Amino acid sequence: MSSEQDTLVLIAHHLARAVEPLKRAVADLDSFKAFMFRLGWDPQSMPPAYANLANSVTAVITAVESLAGGDIDPREIINAIEAVGGLYDAIDAISAAPAGVDPGPFLAETGKSLFELLLADYMQGLLP
Repeated sequence: MSSEQDTLVLIAHHLARAVEPLKRAVADLDSFKAFMFRLGWDPQSMPPAYANLANSVTAVITAVESLAGGDIDPREIINAIEAVGGLYDAIDAISAAPAGVDPGPFLAETGKSLFELLLADYMQGLLP
């Protein structure tokens, strides 16, 4: 594997580890509420679109786990990084707000803020 591939694989691994907690955050209403509270929201429900994000996180993890081993097809690396982009797009495409929040600001802010929180938490854990 070339050093460029090594770097891209490392980036893919870091991105996957950063988004992995989202799977737990959308596992049930209490976890979702706790996670959203960290973003300044107090939701009273969890729309199905948020629960479905767990599938996108699983796709990211699966794509990155396929990068283990010796010779890696460069397309596999691209697929892993694109899976993270797909998760971001899935978050951004959510058009249903939970009960208990103002839908306009929530939908406008949450996608980007959610991803930023995941990255910040990961970086804080990696480099305290």
